[in-house]
Amino acid sequence: MGCVQYNLSGLERVLHDRLREISPRTWHKSMHPDTWKPTPWYPLLALKRVEQNTVKPSKSLPKPNEAFSKSRSAREWVIGLYFWTVWKWRMKEANEPGFRFLPVRQENVLQEILAAEPLDT
Repeated sequence: MGCVQYNLSGLERVLHDRLREISPRTWHKSMHPDTWKPTPWYPLLALKRVEQNTVKPSKSLPKPNEAFSKSRSAREWVIGLYFWTVWKWRMKEANEPGFRFLPVRQENVLQEILAAEPLDT
């Protein structure tokens, strides 16, 4: 997702796991990274609309919009941080001769990065 030159499936799994941790219990398929291809930035542009149109009230989640809105900013932060980090590693590889971006070796690092609390603006 986001870079066809690299196999980012391991990094995508880290992103998915983190999103699942910070999302309400009723994780919805439309919020799953696999459904964003070929437009991986779609959730950043339409998180609220995706939630409103796909998650219906139920006994376990009587107010789904409220539940998802509470985690929206954290999910936006994690998705943006994922893309920023992948871009940063790719640029480092392009500009530093000794650095090689190997996504499989960056999974633990990404996990730590995505676990950090969002910066207050």
